Amino acid sequence: MGAAEKRELRKRLRNLLFHLLKWQYRSGRRTNSWRRTINNERDEIDDLLKYSPSLVTELELSFEEMYERARRDTSDLLRGAAKATLPEASPWTLETVRDSDFWPDPVPVRRITLC
Repeated sequence: MGAAEKRELRKRLRNLLFHLLKWQYRSGRRTNSWRRTINNERDEIDDLLKYSPSLVTELELSFEEMYERARRDTSDLLRGAAKATLPEASPWTLETVRDSDFWPDPVPVRRITLC
């Protein structure tokens, strides 16, 4: 198992998590491009694991770290209440994010009224 494969797997996982967070927290801006990216990243991760099954351990070990990075990237896009509601730990499991039927429900954004 080469370092390049590990880096590729980590990059794909981070991008998948980033787009899933965008899908959930920026639901009003969902695009077909986001859907294609999510599907593509899932497929690429599956392909990497099919040809290098030993990468499963790397994927499991990297999951929380890649979630933290994806969360930071998503946080840069969000404002106000939505930004504050991003969970610090992943609300999903690795199996869940790899599932092609999983599409996170939108998070309702609460408006803050000033007196």
